Amino acid sequence: MIQDFWESDAPLDIEFNRAAEQFGGTLDLRSPQQDPRVDTAQRSEARVRTRLLFLRPMNIFHHILDRLATRPSLKGSAINKIKFGYLYTTMPNAICWKDAGQPFIGVTSGLGYLVFGWASNLLSMPGFMPDAIHGAEEEQVGDLQLLRNGFDLEKVIDWTKEEGLIYGRHRTPQSLIRMLMSYEVAHMALLHAFLHELGHCLLRHLDFLEEHLDLTLIKELRLDYDGSPEEIHLAHFLELTADNFAMEFALSLKVGEEYGARKTDGYAVWSLALDLLLWLFGHGTPLSKASLTHPHPQVRLMNKALKLLEYEKNNPGRISCPLRPDAQLPLDRLCNWVSMQLANSWKTLQLPGWISSPFIEEDARDVAYKAYRDIWQMNTGIRQDYEEYVDWTMVNKVLRID
Repeated sequence: MIQDFWESDAPLDIEFNRAAEQFGGTLDLRSPQQDPRVDTAQRSEARVRTRLLFLRPMNIFHHILDRLATRPSLKGSAINKIKFGYLYTTMPNAICWKDAGQPFIGVTSGLGYLVFGWASNLLSMPGFMPDAIHGAEEEQVGDLQLLRNGFDLEKVIDWTKEEGLIYGRHRTPQSLIRMLMSYEVAHMALLHAFLHELGHCLLRHLDFLEEHLDLTLIKELRLDYDGSPEEIHLAHFLELTADNFAMEFALSLKVGEEYGARKTDGYAVWSLALDLLLWLFGHGTPLSKASLTHPHPQVRLMNKALKLLEYEKNNPGRISCPLRPDAQLPLDRLCNWVSMQLANSWKTLQLPGWISSPFIEEDARDVAYKAYRDIWQMNTGIRQDYEEYVDWTMVNKVLRID
């Protein structure tokens, strides 16, 4: 784990700050020493916790873009033009938009707080992923009502307090490693959100939608849109391709090893972060409703499983994750196991939303796969136009493993 990503300051981009004003402004990530308004112990604690939760994934994303920009084959590409940062709002969301031809990527602070609260609740359960994330033996069985409270966004974040300081309205893991993993799940989720929006940019989704449908913004939640069936199909296709880009890019970078903790924990928290995000961007909470522009979360989860199977097939043995005591699992099987652990815990807590898992119930899997196949394989005229619009050579250079 590269410690600098936890501690170093992310670049403050004035242009992004100005563009983000339309969404309520940016999340302040300055250290307490750099902000004269931090004049109380409570404010200082709030800023320290905010930086702990949000600084690292932004630094990693900045580092990734810098690495890509050094490739001669990508000189002058959209990589060098993208501005990014956090939007200060409780709504869990991720957005990419264009302003006067300039691409921007914004991830909301509400998304980080929500996933962190979810992860903290789940990892405080001694029976949750005991063989993949260490420290389960230190956890104690808790009150289910307290655990359930942590899955309500308004109970995770108390925005009436200083800067959204988390006051323990969710359950906190007892073991140090699981406490740190709660942060890392949130970090992986935020990083995936950045990479997903990067996919929208590099796969020219923004350019295409602006030219063909007069849209200059893509949101993960609550995008009001009244399009034709063909346009809705295209929107679902674009979301799945952005999911795939983010996953394949993360695998090519070995995020579970380079930016994660131990190899087992790293890929386990990455998989858990994806499951939580893909569900959230569907029906996961009362704040998130089904959208005409986004596939059902079961479809996105099935897409994740198929992408990992494809990766394993094309890269046999590249990534193998150990589970205690001595079992070695390929990445796709580890991630399926993580998904089953999550689905079972969701049901144990009697939480609404996670109705079924495509990895557990055959009927649900068949339905999700049929929807996935219909979205992925339909060849409409507008999708064919899009396929010809993308510079796939440049995309392949981005995804190339160095």
